[in-house]
Amino acid sequence: ITGSLTICEGVTGALSSTAGGTWTSGSTANATVTSGGGAITGVAAGTADITYTLSTTGCRTTAVATVLAAPAAISPASVGICIGDNATLSNATSGGTWVSSNTAVANVSSTGVVSSVAIGNTNITYTIPTGCIAIRAVSVNPLPAAITGATAVCMGASTPLSNTVILGTWSSSDASVATVNSTTGLVTGVAQGNVFISYTLPTGCFVVKSMQVNPLPLTTTGASSVCTGLNTVLSNPSLGGVWSSSASGIAAVDASGIVTGGLAGNATISYTYPATGCSSLHPLTVNPLPAAITGLQKVCKDASVTFSNADAFGTWSSGDVSIASIDASTGVISGVTPGNTRITYTLPTGCINTRTITVNPLPNTINGASAVCYGSTTYMTNTTPLGTWTSSDASVATISSGGLVSPVNAAGGVTTISYTVTNSGCYTTRDIAVNPLPATIGGSTILCAGSNVTLTNADAGGTWSSSNTGVFTISGTGDGTGVSAGNANVTYTLST
Repeated sequence: ITGSLTICEGVTGALSSTAGGTWTSGSTANATVTSGGGAITGVAAGTADITYTLSTTGCRTTAVATVLAAPAAISPASVGICIGDNATLSNATSGGTWVSSNTAVANVSSTGVVSSVAIGNTNITYTIPTGCIAIRAVSVNPLPAAITGATAVCMGASTPLSNTVILGTWSSSDASVATVNSTTGLVTGVAQGNVFISYTLPTGCFVVKSMQVNPLPLTTTGASSVCTGLNTVLSNPSLGGVWSSSASGIAAVDASGIVTGGLAGNATISYTYPATGCSSLHPLTVNPLPAAITGLQKVCKDASVTFSNADAFGTWSSGDVSIASIDASTGVISGVTPGNTRITYTLPTGCINTRTITVNPLPNTINGASAVCYGSTTYMTNTTPLGTWTSSDASVATISSGGLVSPVNAAGGVTTISYTVTNSGCYTTRDIAVNPLPATIGGSTILCAGSNVTLTNADAGGTWSSSNTGVFTISGTGDGTGVSAGNANVTYTLST
């Protein structure tokens, strides 16, 4: 028998002899042999009798096969390293030597340290003095591409990182400083400081990017709304920031934080550190002013006028209620004393519109009679200049521009005389009664001296009188006596 009679555990060799026979092992616990082919495999350290028997004659020959112990398995059981990294292998069996099957991929030192050279695969062999070996496959894996994206993020803000190599996982070295979404790479700043963001492939190879989390300015304080055309002041206790507006047409802000309302709408006012771009954000609403106030801008003392506004839900107020008061809901203004005051219409947003109201004085009191007889006239007077006279019922009495009252209706009646100041429209009034004349006096109009006559009148209650009692006298009942030759006028006067 010739061939591999000395063999290592786990190794297969070939035996040969005269053709036409079969092979057997006397100790399969140590070595096995294929009956027809003579392939011998070491199973465990020790010896085994290997017999070859000719099939035609039954004659046989025997040889002793020696199985040498293999070194222990190389540790660790699985080895994959990233390009640029090292890995240390070990073997419990001492005295062996290390060799790499592909030094273009990885080298191995005499102590078992594997150094990556290029991406690929190699076998690391550990050979003991008997020539028996242990083999470990080693893979050199590539790193992910470099991480791209910002190197800084503000507290409370987010920024995306990316990598061109797929199937990796994102992680943060300190989630109290910054978190990262494990699948999307979205980094969110949590607290001021520095953190390392890693992107790791399934092979365990990873790249790292340093991120800085910058602080925000302190909270901006001030109003959350302003009216169109008006200003409000915002402030921030942090130093070195710059003010800006997300919509300067709605709300413009200057370098000192003064915001001016423009078009109605919403804007965000930012206070930003120029070096880091971190901002404190302050939402601001610009509310429109009410529509223009409409209505007559003058009212007389003790009279009323109404202001109105096209915008609903507002409230009316007067700047000086001692001059003019106004109903808060209806806009009805009442003149109190002559003067000027501003009337304000305020929306629920606090935005206002104003309009001046003038309270004009009334003319002075009208002087003149309170009654006039039909057929007579009387004058009305007023000391306030530049007024005009009118009668409320010209069918009872008319009044001239000079104040002369002329009765028109013989049956009498009452009319109201008004005196209106031209430039203000304010007026004062006085009622005047037009009284009818008594009926015609009945009786003789010619009388002899010393004779008597009775005069009559259809209207009762009047009194009689003579214009010349030396010519004619008359009693209260209308009985008259001629005294001497001449003429006298007899008058019958009613209580009016």
